[in-house]
Amino acid sequence: PSARLNVLSDIPYENTCIFDLFKNIYFYDYTKRANRLEACNKIENYKLMFSYSGASGYENQVIKALQFDNPIAVVFKNL
Repeated sequence: PSARLNVLSDIPYENTCIFDLFKNIYFYDYTKRANRLEACNKIENYKLMFSYSGASGYENQVIKALQFDNPIAVVFKNL
């Protein structure tokens, strides 16, 4: 099974023991905070995706996120 964390929040679950308690569950999540990405790469049953924002003020987060080996989710409008 899999579970998505933080549907409406950005709680740093990587600082909890939930992944050790439920090793048979694959967890995934999205964040706009690039500083969360590095720690998450060390957790086997967790994948954190960076949620791109082109909004003013997020440029530094996007630049930092590109330094890590995490997927980046981008929403396209009016294709």
